[in-house]
Amino acid sequence: MELSFNIRVKIKEAWILYKKYFGIFLLLTLLTIFIQSFNQKESSSISLLIQVINILLSYVWIRSVLGLIDHNKFNPFSKEILPSLLQFWNYIKTTLLFFVLCFLPIIIAIFSFLVFILVNIRIVPGGIEYYYLLPLYFYPAICFFLIISLVPSFYLLGRLIFTRYLCVEKNQGAVKSIKESWDLTEGQGWYLFGKSFVIGLFVILGFVAFFVGSIITYPIGMILLVMLYRSFKKAKEIKVNNDKLDLITDLE
Repeated sequence: MELSFNIRVKIKEAWILYKKYFGIFLLLTLLTIFIQSFNQKESSSISLLIQVINILLSYVWIRSVLGLIDHNKFNPFSKEILPSLLQFWNYIKTTLLFFVLCFLPIIIAIFSFLVFILVNIRIVPGGIEYYYLLPLYFYPAICFFLIISLVPSFYLLGRLIFTRYLCVEKNQGAVKSIKESWDLTEGQGWYLFGKSFVIGLFVILGFVAFFVGSIITYPIGMILLVMLYRSFKKAKEIKVNNDKLDLITDLE
């Protein structure tokens, strides 16, 4: 399947939509930044509540931008955008499963390293005692191992990038959304990771630019990701239809 997604061209298209709904995008972006600013300032119970609100905001972003791309209609503050309790629960599970799977290789690498350290030390009065000192060359090897663990995580990010979009659009559970994203992105994992990585850098530039730029790059980045989802899904559907036509032709 061939997919051409020119980020520079798509940014221009996204900019037109952003200008059209500038006020709404500004309010939603400021609300998102405001909520995220509380993450490290509150107690654990309040922090958990804030994380749930963040997940709800990400749902609102995805659903409202999907509506914008599909129907040229953007109203994230309407009641229709909010999920039902079941929809929201499905989205929470999908979000958690998405991040666990994508960062599982890194988690395994860090856990393995910690276990290795723990089995080679013992706590004694006055401090920690090592059973034996690791050679100096071992520490760069550990760093290299941890860096290598990023590779499968990056690939999984590419393959599962559409998980939450499928959950929101089809109102389905976590496992089914994961499976559909995996099937949908077959053979395109690195391509999709590359595109999403560039979009992510574009968003980060807004935060680096005195933070003010984020009110532009953040919503445009969200629009670009939905455009990528729509473009990829459309290309996949065209390929499936063409394959069916070829099969019918061969049978005739």
